[in-house]
Amino acid sequence: MRAFVIRGRPVITANSKTLAQWRQAVQYQAQAVASGIMTGPVSVELTFLLPKPKSAPRRKRIYATKRPDLDKLCRSVFDAITHVLIADDSQVVELRALKDYGPPGVTVTVTEYSDLIG
Repeated sequence: MRAFVIRGRPVITANSKTLAQWRQAVQYQAQAVASGIMTGPVSVELTFLLPKPKSAPRRKRIYATKRPDLDKLCRSVFDAITHVLIADDSQVVELRALKDYGPPGVTVTVTEYSDLIG
């Protein structure tokens, strides 16, 4: 992400070539399962699976400590599901996120918070 000011207004841009495609894919899948936009507090669980590097040992457990950053992956999903599953990403009051190796993709679970506590 890059930020700069034009005519007194801040502008934020993403310079990742694949970010738009990623958000569109997540948004498309979210639209396929959406039964309406949640407007109250929500809990979000995200599991990101990334391709394992070819240089990684086969028998030893390694962790996905390389790029992309977990917080940026979460932000991209929040941007994709806003106005599809949730009204605004500020509704997220609980977040569980995991980044690991496996078949590439993300699993997203959004639960209305009132369903969890009562």
